[in-house]
Amino acid sequence: MRDGKVLNGAVALFGKNLSGYTQMSLRLARFRGTDKNEFVDSGRADGNFFDLLDAGMSFLFKHLSQSGKIVGFQKEEQLEIPAEALREALTNALCHRQLEKYNLTPSIAVYDDRLEIENPGRLPFDLTPETIKQAHASYPYNPLIAEVLFKSSFLENWGSGVGRMVDACHEQGVPEPEYEVSGGFVRIVFKRNNPGMAQTDPNLIQSDPEVVQSDPELVQAVYDLINENHSVSRAALAKALGTSERQVRKAIDVLRDKKIRRKGGASGEWEIIG
Repeated sequence: MRDGKVLNGAVALFGKNLSGYTQMSLRLARFRGTDKNEFVDSGRADGNFFDLLDAGMSFLFKHLSQSGKIVGFQKEEQLEIPAEALREALTNALCHRQLEKYNLTPSIAVYDDRLEIENPGRLPFDLTPETIKQAHASYPYNPLIAEVLFKSSFLENWGSGVGRMVDACHEQGVPEPEYEVSGGFVRIVFKRNNPGMAQTDPNLIQSDPEVVQSDPELVQAVYDLINENHSVSRAALAKALGTSERQVRKAIDVLRDKKIRRKGGASGEWEIIG
């Protein structure tokens, strides 16, 4: 507080009702393909720093692939991009954004080939996208917010966060993040090296193995009925096909998760694969 008034930094960190603070939002999107032409999932989170950090990490865990292995008696799970690197990147984006730009918000965008975390702002004047991964001092854009996050162990104040992101990616064997500055935004880009994605045919997109276990004939039948009746419930589909709603839902999951491809290019009909 200053002169008996709550500072904006306190609101950004701990505010409860932030409806009047339009910049206290986080845009979230999962796009189909490698551009913004089609959404798979989109939304917006509102709240203080901690609310947005939780919402952003939950969104990333929802849309990034996970793998696991049994070590001793416990299962160790791993995101395709190290969670500690993603948390550091999102923490930096939320901490160092230009809060005075009330109509601009940070964002998370997940594509088939990459993940982008973006915030309104700029790099410190002494740093560029090429030099930021080198050793450097800490230059917080919002010093009061950064001080609180440092004292609560959400942030470090030695300028080593970027280096730790790079190290985490190297340790997991994934490409290190790249920085971009464009149109008043700082963007950090993580390349996705997802073995579930097709690498040769851009019209062919694989889905999770657990999802594809649905009966291919049932998937085709559901697909045909949906094409014939564009508005039809799962219950109606199950009744027409003599199966359960659960099986119909599995088949629909296959379609939604893109276990399909277009015949004859982008403008053709869809066909089921596998």
